Amino acid sequence: MRFAPAVAALAVILVLATGATGAVTKPTLGITGNVARFKSQTGQNSTVVQAFLGWGQGQTFGAPFNVLFNSLQPIPMIHLGTNGHGKKQIISTAQIAAGKGDSYLVALNQAISQWGRAIYVRPMAEMNNGGNPWHGNPPVYVKAFQRIYLIVHGGSSVNARLASLGMPPVRGSLASNPMPRVRVLWSPLAGGDDPTPYYPGNPYVDVSGADIYKESGPPPWQKFIVLYAFAHSHHKPFSVPEWGLFGIDDKDFVPTMCTFLKTHVTETAEFYESKPGSIFDLANKPLSRGAYSSCLTPFAGPAPSWASGGAGTARRLALKLVPDQRSGASPLDVTFSVTAKLSVPIAHWTILFGDGGVSQGDGPPPATVAHTFPADGDYSPTLFVFASAPFTPSAAKFYAQTSVTVGSGGTIVGLDATPAGGKAPLKVAFKIEIAKPVSKWQLIYGDGLEHDGSGTPPHFAGHTYTKAGSYHVVLVLTSGASTYFADATIKVT
Repeated sequence: MRFAPAVAALAVILVLATGATGAVTKPTLGITGNVARFKSQTGQNSTVVQAFLGWGQGQTFGAPFNVLFNSLQPIPMIHLGTNGHGKKQIISTAQIAAGKGDSYLVALNQAISQWGRAIYVRPMAEMNNGGNPWHGNPPVYVKAFQRIYLIVHGGSSVNARLASLGMPPVRGSLASNPMPRVRVLWSPLAGGDDPTPYYPGNPYVDVSGADIYKESGPPPWQKFIVLYAFAHSHHKPFSVPEWGLFGIDDKDFVPTMCTFLKTHVTETAEFYESKPGSIFDLANKPLSRGAYSSCLTPFAGPAPSWASGGAGTARRLALKLVPDQRSGASPLDVTFSVTAKLSVPIAHWTILFGDGGVSQGDGPPPATVAHTFPADGDYSPTLFVFASAPFTPSAAKFYAQTSVTVGSGGTIVGLDATPAGGKAPLKVAFKIEIAKPVSKWQLIYGDGLEHDGSGTPPHFAGHTYTKAGSYHVVLVLTSGASTYFADATIKVT
Protein backbone atom coordinates (compact mmCIF):
# COMPACT_ATOMS: atom_id res chain seq x y z
CA MET A 1 0.00 0.00 0.00
CA ARG A 2 1.31 3.53 -0.85
CA PHE A 3 1.15 6.13 1.94
CA ALA A 4 0.73 9.88 1.59
CA PRO A 5 4.02 11.82 2.05
CA ALA A 6 2.92 13.14 5.46
CA VAL A 7 2.21 9.61 6.69
CA ALA A 8 5.53 8.30 5.37
CA ALA A 9 7.37 11.15 7.07
CA LEU A 10 5.65 10.44 10.36
CA ALA A 11 6.57 6.77 10.01
CA VAL A 12 10.24 7.78 9.76
CA ILE A 13 9.86 9.90 12.92
CA LEU A 14 8.37 6.90 14.74
CA VAL A 15 11.29 4.66 13.75
CA LEU A 16 13.94 7.25 14.64
CA ALA A 17 12.30 8.09 17.95
CA THR A 18 12.60 4.52 19.26
CA GLY A 19 15.57 3.22 17.36
CA ALA A 20 13.52 0.41 15.77
CA THR A 21 14.73 -0.72 12.38
CA GLY A 22 14.27 -3.61 10.00
CA ALA A 23 11.61 -6.32 9.89
CA VAL A 24 9.83 -7.27 13.11
CA THR A 25 7.78 -10.21 14.26
CA LYS A 26 4.18 -9.88 13.16
CA PRO A 27 1.81 -9.04 16.02
CA THR A 28 -1.37 -10.90 16.78
CA LEU A 29 -4.41 -8.78 15.93
CA GLY A 30 -7.64 -8.58 17.85
CA ILE A 31 -10.89 -6.75 18.34
CA THR A 32 -13.25 -5.46 20.98
CA GLY A 33 -16.80 -6.19 19.89
CA ASN A 34 -18.38 -8.35 17.23
CA VAL A 35 -15.75 -10.66 15.74
CA ALA A 36 -17.81 -11.76 12.73
CA ARG A 37 -18.81 -8.17 11.94
CA PHE A 38 -15.20 -7.01 11.99
CA LYS A 39 -14.14 -9.91 9.76
CA SER A 40 -16.82 -8.96 7.23
CA GLN A 41 -15.47 -5.39 7.27
CA THR A 42 -11.73 -6.10 7.15
CA GLY A 43 -11.19 -9.80 6.51
CA GLN A 44 -9.38 -10.14 9.84
CA ASN A 45 -9.37 -13.45 11.71
CA SER A 46 -9.08 -12.06 15.22
CA THR A 47 -6.70 -13.95 17.50
CA VAL A 48 -7.39 -11.86 20.62
CA VAL A 49 -10.95 -10.92 21.60
CA GLN A 50 -11.40 -8.31 24.32
CA ALA A 51 -14.28 -7.78 26.73
CA PHE A 52 -14.73 -5.08 29.39
CA LEU A 53 -15.99 -6.54 32.68
CA GLY A 54 -17.66 -4.90 35.61
CA TRP A 55 -16.46 -5.86 39.09
CA GLY A 56 -18.12 -9.18 39.89
CA GLN A 57 -18.99 -10.01 36.28
CA GLY A 58 -18.47 -13.69 35.62
CA GLN A 59 -18.91 -14.49 39.31
CA THR A 60 -22.07 -12.76 40.58
CA PHE A 61 -23.69 -11.47 37.38
CA GLY A 62 -23.54 -11.98 33.64
CA ALA A 63 -22.33 -15.13 31.93
CA PRO A 64 -20.14 -17.35 34.16
CA PHE A 65 -16.40 -17.11 33.58
CA ASN A 66 -16.25 -20.42 31.70
CA VAL A 67 -18.94 -19.32 29.24
CA LEU A 68 -17.36 -15.87 28.90
CA PHE A 69 -13.87 -17.20 28.18
CA ASN A 70 -15.21 -19.60 25.56
CA SER A 71 -16.97 -16.72 23.81
CA LEU A 72 -13.64 -14.82 23.55
CA GLN A 73 -11.59 -17.53 21.87
CA PRO A 74 -8.89 -18.04 20.69
CA ILE A 75 -7.22 -15.75 23.29
CA PRO A 76 -9.45 -13.81 25.70
CA MET A 77 -8.43 -10.36 26.90
CA ILE A 78 -10.51 -9.22 29.86
CA HIS A 79 -10.45 -5.67 31.18
CA LEU A 80 -11.33 -5.31 34.87
CA GLY A 81 -13.22 -2.15 35.85
CA THR A 82 -14.66 -1.03 39.16
CA ASN A 83 -18.30 -0.59 38.12
CA GLY A 84 -20.82 -3.24 39.08
CA HIS A 85 -24.03 -4.41 37.46
CA GLY A 86 -25.80 -1.25 36.35
CA LYS A 87 -22.61 0.73 35.62
CA LYS A 88 -22.28 2.21 39.11
CA GLN A 89 -18.90 2.10 40.80
CA ILE A 90 -19.03 -0.50 43.58
CA ILE A 91 -15.38 -0.74 44.63
CA SER A 92 -12.44 1.65 44.85
CA THR A 93 -8.73 1.09 44.37
CA ALA A 94 -8.26 1.58 48.13
CA GLN A 95 -10.79 -1.17 48.82
CA ILE A 96 -9.12 -3.49 46.32
CA ALA A 97 -5.74 -2.89 47.95
CA ALA A 98 -7.30 -3.61 51.36
CA GLY A 99 -8.64 -6.98 50.18
CA LYS A 100 -12.31 -5.98 49.93
CA GLY A 101 -12.52 -7.36 46.38
CA ASP A 102 -10.70 -10.65 47.03
CA SER A 103 -13.78 -12.84 46.60
CA TYR A 104 -13.99 -11.78 42.96
CA LEU A 105 -10.25 -12.04 42.37
CA VAL A 106 -10.06 -15.53 43.90
CA ALA A 107 -12.97 -16.64 41.68
CA LEU A 108 -11.15 -15.18 38.67
CA ASN A 109 -7.93 -16.97 39.67
CA GLN A 110 -9.73 -20.31 39.82
CA ALA A 111 -11.64 -19.72 36.59
CA ILE A 112 -8.40 -18.92 34.75
CA SER A 113 -6.89 -22.13 36.11
CA GLN A 114 -9.87 -24.14 34.86
CA TRP A 115 -9.65 -22.37 31.51
CA GLY A 116 -6.06 -23.64 31.25
CA ARG A 117 -5.25 -21.69 28.10
CA ALA A 118 -3.78 -18.34 27.13
CA ILE A 119 -5.47 -15.23 28.49
CA TYR A 120 -4.72 -11.53 29.02
CA VAL A 121 -5.95 -9.78 32.17
CA ARG A 122 -6.01 -5.99 31.91
CA PRO A 123 -6.82 -4.31 35.24
CA MET A 124 -8.03 -0.71 35.29
CA ALA A 125 -6.47 0.56 32.07
CA GLU A 126 -5.89 4.20 31.12
CA MET A 127 -5.18 5.11 34.73
CA ASN A 128 -3.81 8.45 33.46
CA ASN A 129 -7.19 9.32 31.93
CA GLY A 130 -9.06 11.78 34.17
CA GLY A 131 -12.38 10.23 33.14
CA ASN A 132 -11.65 6.95 34.93
CA PRO A 133 -12.52 6.47 38.63
CA TRP A 134 -9.10 4.87 39.31
CA HIS A 135 -7.32 8.06 38.17
CA GLY A 136 -5.87 10.59 40.60
CA ASN A 137 -4.19 8.57 43.37
CA PRO A 138 -1.13 6.77 41.92
CA PRO A 139 0.15 5.14 45.16
CA VAL A 140 -3.20 3.53 45.91
CA TYR A 141 -3.66 2.50 42.27
CA VAL A 142 -0.25 0.80 42.36
CA LYS A 143 -1.22 -1.18 45.48
CA ALA A 144 -4.51 -2.28 43.91
CA PHE A 145 -2.80 -3.33 40.68
CA GLN A 146 -0.12 -5.27 42.58
CA ARG A 147 -2.78 -7.13 44.58
CA ILE A 148 -4.72 -8.02 41.44
CA TYR A 149 -1.52 -9.23 39.76
CA LEU A 150 -0.54 -11.47 42.68
CA ILE A 151 -3.98 -13.05 43.14
CA VAL A 152 -4.54 -13.62 39.42
CA HIS A 153 -1.21 -15.44 39.10
CA GLY A 154 -1.68 -17.19 42.45
CA GLY A 155 0.76 -19.77 43.79
CA SER A 156 2.04 -20.52 47.28
CA SER A 157 3.95 -17.28 47.90
CA VAL A 158 1.09 -14.78 47.44
CA ASN A 159 0.56 -13.93 51.10
CA ALA A 160 4.27 -13.52 51.76
CA ARG A 161 4.52 -11.11 48.85
CA LEU A 162 1.40 -9.22 49.96
CA ALA A 163 2.90 -8.89 53.44
CA SER A 164 6.10 -7.48 51.97
CA LEU A 165 3.96 -4.81 50.28
CA GLY A 166 2.14 -3.98 53.50
CA MET A 167 -1.16 -5.51 52.40
CA PRO A 168 -3.38 -8.05 54.22
CA PRO A 169 -3.34 -11.74 53.25
CA VAL A 170 -5.82 -13.28 50.86
CA ARG A 171 -8.16 -16.00 52.10
CA GLY A 172 -9.10 -18.95 49.99
CA SER A 173 -7.33 -21.49 47.84
CA LEU A 174 -5.40 -20.05 44.91
CA ALA A 175 -4.38 -21.84 41.74
CA SER A 176 -1.01 -21.25 40.12
CA ASN A 177 -1.49 -19.36 36.82
CA PRO A 178 2.02 -18.70 35.57
CA MET A 179 3.35 -16.38 32.93
CA PRO A 180 3.56 -16.71 29.92
CA ARG A 181 0.16 -18.40 29.58
CA VAL A 182 -1.49 -15.80 31.83
CA ARG A 183 -0.39 -12.24 31.03
CA VAL A 184 -1.30 -9.21 33.15
CA LEU A 185 -1.28 -6.07 31.02
CA TRP A 186 -0.66 -2.44 32.09
CA SER A 187 -1.70 0.12 29.49
CA PRO A 188 -1.95 3.91 29.91
CA LEU A 189 -3.47 6.30 27.39
CA ALA A 190 -1.18 8.12 25.00
CA GLY A 191 -2.15 11.76 25.42
CA GLY A 192 -3.21 11.46 29.06
CA ASP A 193 -1.37 12.56 32.19
CA ASP A 194 2.14 11.32 32.94
CA PRO A 195 1.53 7.60 33.62
CA THR A 196 4.90 6.77 35.19
CA PRO A 197 3.73 7.35 38.82
CA TYR A 198 1.09 4.66 38.18
CA TYR A 199 3.59 2.00 37.08
CA PRO A 200 3.24 -0.97 39.48
CA GLY A 201 6.87 -2.08 39.08
CA ASN A 202 8.49 -4.72 36.90
CA PRO A 203 7.59 -7.68 39.17
CA TYR A 204 3.88 -6.84 38.78
CA VAL A 205 3.61 -6.28 35.02
CA ASP A 206 3.86 -8.96 32.32
CA VAL A 207 3.09 -6.82 29.28
CA SER A 208 3.25 -3.02 28.97
CA GLY A 209 1.21 -1.12 26.42
CA ALA A 210 -0.41 2.07 25.21
CA ASP A 211 -3.84 3.08 23.94
CA ILE A 212 -4.19 5.67 21.19
CA TYR A 213 -7.19 7.23 19.44
CA LYS A 214 -7.75 9.63 16.57
CA GLU A 215 -10.07 12.43 17.70
CA SER A 216 -10.64 15.88 16.22
CA GLY A 217 -6.98 16.91 16.49
CA PRO A 218 -3.74 15.14 15.57
CA PRO A 219 -3.22 11.78 17.32
CA PRO A 220 -0.64 11.89 20.16
CA TRP A 221 1.98 9.86 18.30
CA GLN A 222 4.92 11.36 20.16
CA LYS A 223 3.50 10.32 23.54
CA PHE A 224 2.63 6.94 22.07
CA ILE A 225 6.23 6.25 21.08
CA VAL A 226 7.41 7.45 24.49
CA LEU A 227 5.25 4.68 25.99
CA TYR A 228 6.77 2.21 23.54
CA ALA A 229 10.23 3.29 24.70
CA PHE A 230 9.06 2.99 28.32
CA ALA A 231 8.06 -0.66 27.81
CA HIS A 232 11.36 -1.34 26.03
CA SER A 233 13.39 0.24 28.84
CA HIS A 234 11.58 -1.94 31.41
CA HIS A 235 12.19 -5.08 29.30
CA LYS A 236 8.48 -5.71 28.83
CA PRO A 237 6.65 -6.81 25.67
CA PHE A 238 4.73 -3.93 24.10
CA SER A 239 1.06 -4.06 23.10
CA VAL A 240 -1.71 -1.79 21.81
CA PRO A 241 -4.86 -3.15 23.51
CA GLU A 242 -7.02 -0.22 22.37
CA TRP A 243 -6.82 1.96 19.30
CA GLY A 244 -9.48 3.47 17.12
CA LEU A 245 -11.22 6.52 15.66
CA PHE A 246 -13.70 8.75 17.50
CA GLY A 247 -16.39 9.12 14.84
CA ILE A 248 -13.80 10.19 12.24
CA ASP A 249 -12.75 8.58 8.96
CA ASP A 250 -9.11 9.60 8.66
CA LYS A 251 -6.90 8.73 5.71
CA ASP A 252 -3.67 8.71 7.75
CA PHE A 253 -4.41 7.15 11.14
CA VAL A 254 -4.75 3.47 10.17
CA PRO A 255 -1.83 3.54 7.66
CA THR A 256 0.40 5.13 10.30
CA MET A 257 -0.51 2.47 12.84
CA CYS A 258 0.23 -0.17 10.21
CA THR A 259 3.66 1.36 9.61
CA PHE A 260 4.30 1.46 13.36
CA LEU A 261 3.45 -2.23 13.77
CA LYS A 262 5.70 -3.15 10.85
CA THR A 263 8.68 -1.30 12.31
CA HIS A 264 8.25 -1.82 16.09
CA VAL A 265 8.13 -5.11 17.95
CA THR A 266 4.56 -5.34 19.23
CA GLU A 267 3.00 -8.39 20.83
CA THR A 268 -0.66 -7.69 20.06
CA ALA A 269 -2.96 -4.88 18.86
CA GLU A 270 -6.74 -4.72 19.40
CA PHE A 271 -8.97 -2.37 17.41
CA TYR A 272 -11.78 -0.63 19.31
CA GLU A 273 -14.51 -1.46 18.38
CA SER A 274 -16.82 -3.45 16.12
CA LYS A 275 -20.40 -2.71 17.13
CA PRO A 276 -23.43 -1.52 15.16
CA GLY A 277 -24.16 2.14 15.89
CA SER A 278 -20.87 2.76 17.72
CA ILE A 279 -18.94 5.91 16.74
CA PHE A 280 -15.84 3.67 16.60
CA ASP A 281 -17.30 1.11 14.18
CA LEU A 282 -15.80 1.03 10.67
CA ALA A 283 -19.16 0.76 8.88
CA ASN A 284 -19.17 4.47 7.96
CA LYS A 285 -15.38 4.85 7.59
CA PRO A 286 -14.49 3.62 4.09
CA LEU A 287 -10.96 5.15 4.05
CA SER A 288 -10.01 3.58 7.37
CA ARG A 289 -11.72 0.30 6.56
CA GLY A 290 -9.91 0.01 3.24
CA ALA A 291 -6.54 0.84 4.81
CA TYR A 292 -7.07 -1.77 7.51
CA SER A 293 -8.03 -4.47 4.98
CA SER A 294 -5.12 -3.81 2.64
CA CYS A 295 -2.33 -3.14 5.16
CA LEU A 296 -3.09 -4.58 8.60
CA THR A 297 -5.10 -7.71 7.87
CA PRO A 298 -2.37 -9.29 5.70
CA PHE A 299 0.24 -8.45 8.36
CA ALA A 300 -1.45 -10.42 11.18
CA GLY A 301 0.82 -12.84 12.97
CA PRO A 302 -0.09 -16.36 14.16
CA ALA A 303 -0.97 -17.23 17.72
CA PRO A 304 2.24 -17.40 19.77
CA SER A 305 3.66 -20.67 21.05
CA TRP A 306 2.76 -19.84 24.65
CA ALA A 307 -0.90 -19.70 23.62
CA SER A 308 -1.01 -23.31 22.42
CA GLY A 309 -0.10 -25.27 25.50
CA GLY A 310 3.57 -24.31 25.71
CA ALA A 311 5.51 -23.28 28.76
CA GLY A 312 3.49 -23.04 31.94
CA THR A 313 0.82 -25.56 30.87
CA ALA A 314 0.74 -28.86 32.74
CA ARG A 315 0.78 -32.01 30.64
CA ARG A 316 -0.07 -35.59 31.52
CA LEU A 317 2.97 -37.86 31.36
CA ALA A 318 1.71 -41.01 33.11
CA LEU A 319 -1.51 -41.74 34.98
CA LYS A 320 -2.75 -45.23 35.95
CA LEU A 321 -4.99 -46.78 38.59
CA VAL A 322 -4.71 -50.60 38.60
CA PRO A 323 -6.62 -52.87 41.05
CA ASP A 324 -5.01 -56.08 42.29
CA GLN A 325 -8.35 -57.84 41.65
CA ARG A 326 -11.18 -56.69 39.40
CA SER A 327 -13.98 -58.88 40.80
CA GLY A 328 -15.02 -60.89 43.83
CA ALA A 329 -17.69 -61.40 46.47
CA SER A 330 -18.62 -58.60 48.85
CA PRO A 331 -17.10 -57.29 50.97
CA LEU A 332 -14.15 -57.02 48.56
CA ASP A 333 -10.74 -55.74 49.66
CA VAL A 334 -8.85 -54.15 46.76
CA THR A 335 -5.39 -52.61 46.68
CA PHE A 336 -4.83 -50.15 43.85
CA SER A 337 -1.41 -49.50 42.33
CA VAL A 338 -1.04 -45.81 41.49
CA THR A 339 1.14 -44.22 38.80
CA ALA A 340 0.93 -40.44 38.53
CA LYS A 341 3.28 -38.04 36.79
CA LEU A 342 2.62 -34.61 35.25
CA SER A 343 5.01 -32.18 33.56
CA VAL A 344 4.66 -29.99 36.69
CA PRO A 345 4.51 -30.92 40.39
CA ILE A 346 1.27 -32.52 41.58
CA ALA A 347 -0.39 -30.36 44.23
CA HIS A 348 -3.23 -32.69 45.25
CA TRP A 349 -4.74 -36.10 44.46
CA THR A 350 -8.17 -37.67 44.93
CA ILE A 351 -9.55 -41.16 44.34
CA LEU A 352 -13.33 -41.62 44.05
CA PHE A 353 -13.94 -45.35 44.44
CA GLY A 354 -17.41 -45.28 42.88
CA ASP A 355 -19.26 -46.39 46.01
CA GLY A 356 -19.15 -42.93 47.61
CA GLY A 357 -15.81 -43.53 49.28
CA VAL A 358 -13.00 -41.01 48.84
CA SER A 359 -9.25 -40.97 49.54
CA GLN A 360 -7.20 -37.83 48.99
CA GLY A 361 -4.16 -35.87 50.03
CA ASP A 362 -1.77 -33.07 49.15
CA GLY A 363 1.24 -33.64 46.91
CA PRO A 364 1.66 -36.73 44.70
CA PRO A 365 -0.36 -39.85 45.58
CA PRO A 366 1.18 -42.89 47.31
CA ALA A 367 2.25 -45.94 45.30
CA THR A 368 -0.71 -47.99 46.62
CA VAL A 369 -4.12 -47.21 48.07
CA ALA A 370 -6.42 -49.80 49.68
CA HIS A 371 -10.22 -49.76 49.78
CA THR A 372 -12.99 -52.14 50.81
CA PHE A 373 -16.16 -52.33 48.70
CA PRO A 374 -18.90 -53.39 51.16
CA ALA A 375 -21.76 -53.99 48.71
CA ASP A 376 -22.44 -55.53 45.31
CA GLY A 377 -22.13 -53.24 42.30
CA ASP A 378 -20.25 -52.24 39.17
CA TYR A 379 -17.80 -49.54 40.18
CA SER A 380 -15.54 -47.17 38.22
CA PRO A 381 -12.79 -46.03 40.62
CA THR A 382 -11.24 -42.78 39.35
CA LEU A 383 -7.90 -41.17 40.17
CA PHE A 384 -7.67 -37.37 39.86
CA VAL A 385 -4.44 -35.39 40.11
CA PHE A 386 -4.27 -31.60 40.24
CA ALA A 387 -1.48 -29.20 39.36
CA SER A 388 -3.33 -26.35 41.09
CA ALA A 389 -6.55 -25.52 42.94
CA PRO A 390 -9.50 -25.91 42.90
CA PHE A 391 -9.22 -29.60 43.84
CA THR A 392 -12.66 -30.70 42.67
CA PRO A 393 -13.67 -33.41 40.16
CA SER A 394 -15.58 -30.83 38.10
CA ALA A 395 -12.36 -28.84 37.60
CA ALA A 396 -10.08 -31.84 36.97
CA LYS A 397 -8.02 -31.98 33.79
CA PHE A 398 -6.09 -35.15 34.57
CA TYR A 399 -7.68 -38.43 35.67
CA ALA A 400 -7.60 -42.18 35.07
CA GLN A 401 -10.33 -44.76 35.55
CA THR A 402 -10.57 -48.50 36.08
CA SER A 403 -13.40 -50.95 36.85
CA VAL A 404 -14.24 -53.29 39.73
CA THR A 405 -17.26 -55.65 39.88
CA VAL A 406 -18.37 -56.75 43.31
CA GLY A 407 -20.71 -59.72 43.77
CA SER A 408 -23.54 -59.77 41.22
CA GLY A 409 -22.73 -56.22 40.07
CA GLY A 410 -25.31 -53.58 39.17
CA THR A 411 -25.17 -49.94 38.09
CA ILE A 412 -24.33 -47.48 40.85
CA VAL A 413 -23.99 -44.32 38.76
CA GLY A 414 -24.24 -43.98 35.00
CA LEU A 415 -24.19 -41.31 32.30
CA ASP A 416 -25.25 -42.38 28.81
CA ALA A 417 -25.32 -40.00 25.84
CA THR A 418 -27.54 -40.44 22.77
CA PRO A 419 -26.25 -39.83 20.17
CA ALA A 420 -22.58 -39.72 21.13
CA GLY A 421 -21.66 -37.94 17.91
CA GLY A 422 -22.94 -36.24 14.77
CA LYS A 423 -23.09 -33.01 12.84
CA ALA A 424 -23.59 -29.59 14.43
CA PRO A 425 -26.03 -28.47 15.67
CA LEU A 426 -26.24 -31.76 17.59
CA LYS A 427 -29.00 -32.41 20.13
CA VAL A 428 -27.88 -34.92 22.75
CA ALA A 429 -30.00 -36.65 25.42
CA PHE A 430 -28.19 -37.66 28.61
CA LYS A 431 -29.57 -40.52 30.70
CA ILE A 432 -28.55 -40.26 34.36
CA GLU A 433 -28.67 -43.29 36.66
CA ILE A 434 -27.86 -43.24 40.38
CA ALA A 435 -28.60 -46.03 42.87
CA LYS A 436 -27.74 -43.93 45.92
CA PRO A 437 -29.50 -40.91 47.47
CA VAL A 438 -27.70 -37.66 46.65
CA SER A 439 -28.13 -34.09 47.88
CA LYS A 440 -26.44 -32.17 45.05
CA TRP A 441 -25.61 -32.75 41.39
CA GLN A 442 -23.68 -31.01 38.63
CA LEU A 443 -23.69 -31.85 34.91
CA ILE A 444 -20.93 -30.09 32.96
CA TYR A 445 -21.43 -30.26 29.18
CA GLY A 446 -17.86 -29.45 28.14
CA ASP A 447 -18.68 -26.44 25.96
CA GLY A 448 -18.65 -23.89 28.77
CA LEU A 449 -22.22 -24.57 29.90
CA GLU A 450 -23.49 -26.64 32.81
CA HIS A 451 -26.63 -27.63 34.70
CA ASP A 452 -26.84 -28.22 38.45
CA GLY A 453 -29.29 -28.53 41.28
CA SER A 454 -30.19 -29.95 44.69
CA GLY A 455 -31.61 -33.38 45.42
CA THR A 456 -31.95 -36.17 42.88
CA PRO A 457 -30.90 -35.20 39.32
CA PRO A 458 -33.36 -35.58 36.43
CA HIS A 459 -33.37 -39.00 34.79
CA PHE A 460 -32.90 -37.30 31.40
CA ALA A 461 -31.20 -34.04 30.43
CA GLY A 462 -30.85 -32.51 26.98
CA HIS A 463 -28.21 -30.25 25.47
CA THR A 464 -27.43 -28.88 22.01
CA TYR A 465 -23.85 -28.53 20.75
CA THR A 466 -23.65 -25.75 18.16
CA LYS A 467 -20.00 -26.05 17.12
CA ALA A 468 -17.72 -28.85 15.96
CA GLY A 469 -15.38 -30.32 18.55
CA SER A 470 -14.79 -33.11 21.03
CA TYR A 471 -16.61 -32.40 24.30
CA HIS A 472 -15.92 -34.04 27.67
CA VAL A 473 -19.09 -34.28 29.73
CA VAL A 474 -18.80 -34.71 33.51
CA LEU A 475 -21.45 -35.71 36.08
CA VAL A 476 -20.63 -35.12 39.77
CA LEU A 477 -23.04 -36.20 42.53
CA THR A 478 -22.54 -35.61 46.24
CA SER A 479 -24.23 -36.57 49.48
CA GLY A 480 -22.47 -35.57 52.67
CA ALA A 481 -18.93 -36.96 52.48
CA SER A 482 -19.81 -39.26 49.56
CA THR A 483 -18.98 -38.24 45.98
CA TYR A 484 -19.88 -40.04 42.75
CA PHE A 485 -18.51 -39.39 39.26
CA ALA A 486 -19.34 -40.36 35.69
CA ASP A 487 -18.32 -39.02 32.30
CA ALA A 488 -18.97 -39.24 28.57
CA THR A 489 -17.45 -37.91 25.35
CA ILE A 490 -19.41 -36.20 22.57
CA LYS A 491 -17.83 -35.74 19.13
CA VAL A 492 -19.43 -33.10 16.91
CA THR A 493 -18.40 -32.64 13.28
